[in-house]
Amino acid sequence: MGMAGCGASLTSATGSVGEPAAITGTVHGGQQPVSGATISLVEPGTTGYGSSGSVIVSTTSASDGTFTLPRPYTCPANSGLVYLTAKGGNAGGGSNSAIGLAAVLGPCSGLSAGTTVNINEATTVAAAYVLAPFATLGSGSVTIGTSATNLQGLNNAAGAAANLVSTTSGSAHVTADLVGIVPPTAEIDTLADILAACVNQSAGTVPAGTCTTLFTAATPPGGFVPTDTWQAAVAIAQNPGNNTAALYALEGAIAPFQPTLSSAPSDFSVALGYNGGAITLGGGTIGLAIDASGDAWVTTGLNSSTVHVLTEISPAGTYLSGSTVAATTGFGSTSLSAPIGLAIGAAGSLYVVDNSAGDVVRFSSSGVFQSTLTAASLDFPNGIALDGASDAWISNFGSTNLTEVNGSGVEAANSPYAVGSAGVDVAIDPAAVWVAGYSSNGDIGRIDLSTFAVTIVSTGTNNAGAATDHNNNVWIATNGFGQLSEFSNAGVYSYPPGNNTADESTVPQNVAVDGLGRIFCGTYLYPFVSNSMGTLMEYTTAGNLISPAVGYRGSYVIPVVPEVPGGIGIDGSGNVWIAGTNNGLAFPNYVAEVIGIAAPLTTPLSVAVKNNVVGVRP
Repeated sequence: MGMAGCGASLTSATGSVGEPAAITGTVHGGQQPVSGATISLVEPGTTGYGSSGSVIVSTTSASDGTFTLPRPYTCPANSGLVYLTAKGGNAGGGSNSAIGLAAVLGPCSGLSAGTTVNINEATTVAAAYVLAPFATLGSGSVTIGTSATNLQGLNNAAGAAANLVSTTSGSAHVTADLVGIVPPTAEIDTLADILAACVNQSAGTVPAGTCTTLFTAATPPGGFVPTDTWQAAVAIAQNPGNNTAALYALEGAIAPFQPTLSSAPSDFSVALGYNGGAITLGGGTIGLAIDASGDAWVTTGLNSSTVHVLTEISPAGTYLSGSTVAATTGFGSTSLSAPIGLAIGAAGSLYVVDNSAGDVVRFSSSGVFQSTLTAASLDFPNGIALDGASDAWISNFGSTNLTEVNGSGVEAANSPYAVGSAGVDVAIDPAAVWVAGYSSNGDIGRIDLSTFAVTIVSTGTNNAGAATDHNNNVWIATNGFGQLSEFSNAGVYSYPPGNNTADESTVPQNVAVDGLGRIFCGTYLYPFVSNSMGTLMEYTTAGNLISPAVGYRGSYVIPVVPEVPGGIGIDGSGNVWIAGTNNGLAFPNYVAEVIGIAAPLTTPLSVAVKNNVVGVRP
């Protein structure tokens, strides 16, 4: 198998425009070749999310399922991500119009002369999940597209696809294939088997457990009924909590992809777990932020006496800070003592809150130490956010003050600000800075960025993570009540109605708002009676629950206890990253990348604030 970030051996460009690389491969339904399928190389649309793309070139699979795309053909002008589809054909039971399979290839300019692709249900599952944020399901159709300003987010999605499934072998990756990555092998295989039950059905028959049942179970609430397995796969990826048990029942007694899940999961969310570098050594990961390239940066070592580093992971799953599991692996091992909150500036510099040291350490975009920022009011600093002017706003857990440090590294004239409670996390939008307080009062401090006036409101109990949306509302993980809270820009408590719809079975820890204004909370289940893993809750813009009641848990690599502050981030591909710790339970530490579950965001957050596109797709 390939290493992290490898899939179809897309390593080098060969041939100029008009004489591109040859692409050969095989189409399989389960383990059966599919003959007579229409194979198309597709360029996604670039006029908006879900916009129609175009077929670059197509052919038909032979009796043994093999194909070669004819040349010459022309790569898209942006040389961006392309994918293959296989429609219709015969998997051994006769012509089946419900066959729809796919495989993500990556940038067209990266196709090599020896590119060989095995298109099957496993590659279809991977393609569906990574492309779900860019997909629109219609009546008998699925279109993939992005905006002209987020081509990078679409291109980056190929990295996750390659870490889920090898398009060369057509097999889901296992842990031994990848460096520092735990793939959801059994879940990918289970989903592939569910699709295979339809692909391999006998023509003209509709027995239980095949296409008709699949399409009914995969139909999104209020959405269109799929008419082929590619559409069904995208529908499942976009609605992973929908009809899980009915879908699982389609797997069948003879499952061509192995291993599989032993029982129906609570949902079919899919995640990659990262346990390389110092992640498993540092007593938990807490701060997390996404940079302009889509790299995830994580602070590790708050609860460790020996491990205090920054870990950087690329969209392809490569540890740019070093993948060897060692206490010195990572950036800042000699300059950090208790890293916690993390923010990234518009120019790419990283600002790391060093809790016990009482300062903020600044690194370059490549992880090189630059300087230490100090301020008289810093007192066990915790969370951090950067405004459009690159001023750092830092919550203090050791006091009830918020500290502002300007771009020159000097405490601002109006700092500190009295915000009522010990500060945990900081959220920011173009209008205000919000501080989530940890106290019995549940104070939430708001600093107006035009007048610097302070307003204090309250949830009535302890708070954790915080995030703002495009309407300048703030969403707070109110873990004392086990709920999500919302305040309007004017400081009015607008959600939940009645100020308290407590559900203490889930304890929200961190919050992020995606590009469609939906809210994601990393939570853990209470009490820890069964070593329960952490979950990811999803809410509509109005605060209505989308995910299952206990959140998304389908991949089984979501961290056990999500941490704050800032331990959650959404990238330009629509993946949700969560930092966490096992909290002493019988699970390993991970950083999780939940694939394609959110709408893409502009990163880093400081750029979104500066350009007033917080909570809006790029």
